[in-house]
Amino acid sequence: MIPSRNNRAGWDESCADDTECPDVTHICGTGTPKLCICGTNYFRNSANTACTDKVGLDGDCDVGESADQCSVAETECRNDGTGSKCLCKTTHYSDGTACQIQIALNGGCTSGDPDTYCADSLAECRDDSGYKCLCKVNYFETKDTTCAAQVGFAGTCDITDSAANQCSVADSECKDDGAGANKCLCKATHYTDGSACVTKLVFGATCTASDQCGVADTECRDDGAGTNKCLCKSTHYESASTCGIKIALNGGCTSGDPDTYCADSLAECRDDSGYKCLCKVNYFETKDTTCAAQVGFAGTCDITDSAANQCSVADSECKDDGAGANKCLCKATHYTDGSACVTKLVFGATCTASDQCGIADTECRDDGAGTNKCLCESTHYESASTCGIKIALNGGCTSGDPDTYCADSLAECRDDSGYKCLCKVNYFETKDTTCAAQVGFAGTCDITDSAANQCSVADSECKDDGAGANKCLCKATHYTDGSACVTKLVFGATCTASDQCGVADTECRDDGAGTNTCLCKSTHYESASTCGIKIALNDGCTSGDPDTYCADSLAECRDDSGYKCVCKSNNFVTQDTTCAAQVGLEGTCDGTDFSTDQCSVADTECKDDGAGTNKCLCKATHYSDGSGCVTKKTALNDSCDATESASDQCAVTDSECRLDGSMGKCLCKATHYVDGASCTIRRNPDAWCSATGQCVTNAECDTTDTNTCVCKADYIATPITSPTILPAVHKFQELYPNLYIYDVQGFGYLTSSVPSFREGAAYGENCTSSACSETGNICGSNNNCTCSSTTFRKNNTTECATKIVLNAVCEVSESADQCGDSLAECRNDNGFNCLCKDNHFENKTGLCAPRKAFNGTCDNTDSAADQCLEANMECLNQGLGMYTCLCNSNYYEDGGTCHERKKPYEDCEEGRCVVHATCITNCTCDMGYEASPVVSPTKCNGSGRETVSLLYLLATAKVLSHMLLSL
Repeated sequence: MIPSRNNRAGWDESCADDTECPDVTHICGTGTPKLCICGTNYFRNSANTACTDKVGLDGDCDVGESADQCSVAETECRNDGTGSKCLCKTTHYSDGTACQIQIALNGGCTSGDPDTYCADSLAECRDDSGYKCLCKVNYFETKDTTCAAQVGFAGTCDITDSAANQCSVADSECKDDGAGANKCLCKATHYTDGSACVTKLVFGATCTASDQCGVADTECRDDGAGTNKCLCKSTHYESASTCGIKIALNGGCTSGDPDTYCADSLAECRDDSGYKCLCKVNYFETKDTTCAAQVGFAGTCDITDSAANQCSVADSECKDDGAGANKCLCKATHYTDGSACVTKLVFGATCTASDQCGIADTECRDDGAGTNKCLCESTHYESASTCGIKIALNGGCTSGDPDTYCADSLAECRDDSGYKCLCKVNYFETKDTTCAAQVGFAGTCDITDSAANQCSVADSECKDDGAGANKCLCKATHYTDGSACVTKLVFGATCTASDQCGVADTECRDDGAGTNTCLCKSTHYESASTCGIKIALNDGCTSGDPDTYCADSLAECRDDSGYKCVCKSNNFVTQDTTCAAQVGLEGTCDGTDFSTDQCSVADTECKDDGAGTNKCLCKATHYSDGSGCVTKKTALNDSCDATESASDQCAVTDSECRLDGSMGKCLCKATHYVDGASCTIRRNPDAWCSATGQCVTNAECDTTDTNTCVCKADYIATPITSPTILPAVHKFQELYPNLYIYDVQGFGYLTSSVPSFREGAAYGENCTSSACSETGNICGSNNNCTCSSTTFRKNNTTECATKIVLNAVCEVSESADQCGDSLAECRNDNGFNCLCKDNHFENKTGLCAPRKAFNGTCDNTDSAADQCLEANMECLNQGLGMYTCLCNSNYYEDGGTCHERKKPYEDCEEGRCVVHATCITNCTCDMGYEASPVVSPTKCNGSGRETVSLLYLLATAKVLSHMLLSL
């Protein structure tokens, strides 16, 4: 038992020295602070209760205890198979008392040391220039300095490991097997025999395979005597049992070397500025650096091969034979003589063919004396026995050069800003750069040729003669005088023909004094001896310009919001944009011309006079006093001239000018009563009324009882049904039963055939000595009683009744001229009324006018919807303020009538499709539009404002242009 120290510090408690610790197993440590710890050779047990003795080498230990329970360095507590003991670590070995670190490969050891002293388990301690730890037999040291088993023959090995003994088979080594794998195979000096490596054979040894041959560049092949031997390859030659690579063409060789030393079988070793392997005689070196037999004359050769000696015949070479074949033919400096090549001839030498001539651009031809010689070609000239190419037109030449130096036979060498080959006198240079004879006056020429001197006559040029022929005629600045061209005349010069006048827009005409002079054309005016085009109506002119500057003879230059050519006073601008004299009162005018100043008299306008003639008549607000138009009296009871022939002085409808006592006034007609400021037709018997004076003659308004019109005493309503008038039947009828006396102021008419008493002339009787007695009759121009122009003769009577205004009630049984408008008729339209005849309409003035056919001029200020002849037309602006009857947007015009536009997908013609569609075989909606509805479409819908088809615009433009042209 270890004696304890009373009252001492415990383990791991502070102390000053060993004496303060519990017992001798403890010591006071040296750390800061000092603590009681286990002493040397002691360790703290796992229960942390005491310091226990450490275990010596090979002593029993507890693997569950502290790692420092073993006292010897580099030991550890582990099980050796017999129990747990303090043993050397696996990296060390025991020498009996201590643990030593194991010896690395190649590290020194002691003879007799066990294998365990070596760090590698596959190593052993043996003598190899001293005892070392080395890999055991059949093992080798790897590049990682470890031992591994050697690899057998053809086994996989590590080619990156340089260990000489990696492979187990003698004379084998690790190398690529040719298939990408590293294996232990025989060295290059050995060949494989089963799984052994055998030394390769010497030169000439009998063999069975080429890999058995050991001399470089040998192979196992037949020696020519039937035995396979190790001999040089075909690319090498043999010398002293070694193989040398054969010598390439032009490669150096040694004098006396046999031909076999040369790689090419057609080569030999010979001296040519040093000994070389060269092609033998009659052979040449090809472009592929091989030898081939030379080609005989005319033999096929390789033109791509530049070998100078490819052809065997002297002075021949490989070239195209002219038929697409490459052959050995004579050089350009030689000509063919049989199968030989002869030097070509000099200039002027006698020859038989052109290919014998050696000077450039010569040919064999007759010298003019009957001998064929080598002379210059026709395109060249001769100079010092050489040939120069003839000089083109305008090409430079030398003073004194003969004409023959020029290529064109009609040219010569002369000075023109330097000596050049130019066309001779009376010749010109054509557009084809050749010389041709100049053309005389009126001769046929080439208008496509811009040569200034094509024509021989001065101041003439080639131009169209007006009959389709191109001839040399005088320039525009000259006129023809015989066959000469004379400068045209100045302004005002005496002339005989207009083509003599040189100033633009002049002509030769009488100057008014009997002399023909160059003066401005009628369409132009003269200013400072020049001619300006006359100014159109409404176009600008300059203050002070004479009237003659204006194109229209009735126009003058005056200020009208700027100076313009405008019609003179008492003239107006017609729809044809010309000036015409204004029309006086009742003068015939043009009803299709909407010019507001066509009529000269104030407050007149051009309109139908009721008899089908357009005249300048007073406006509806005025009446004619014979010389002018006077404003109509606007109110009832206004003073008027009852003696004046004008019947339309009064503006109020159904009023007239008549005496009221001694004064003429505008009063309601007898058939009407005053109704405020207007005239209302009198009410018939039994009709409702509200005041005295509203009823027809001989009737009065019963305002006390029935408020109806009732006949006065002694009068009866007639006819019985729907009575309209009251016969003036007096009481003395009882005395004379068959006698009727009529009130000439009323509307009574004869109801029996009994003659009546009357005063004055009857209808149709002479009225020169007595007044007409019948109602509404006047004394006519034939001096007989008749109806006036504003009345008509009632059927079966001699009475004249006031003609009925448009839209008023009429009687179909009455006269055909009962309607006041000559273009109206009585017809049924929810009752019989005076209405415009067929193909007529009521215009804004309340008159009937003919409806306008297609493209007819219409009045856009007239609200009448039916002024155009067809229901599908409307009054549209043609531009420039011109309105005509055109088909509306849903119809197109054909033959003057309107037809419904073609719908989407229907067959069509250009310009006949609905809006936003274009005719492309059939009607196709424009880009941005689509057919609607989907089934049986009738239109093209969509915004489309930015994508209107160009085709549609073109089609519309074409239709509009057609309309304008047809005006």
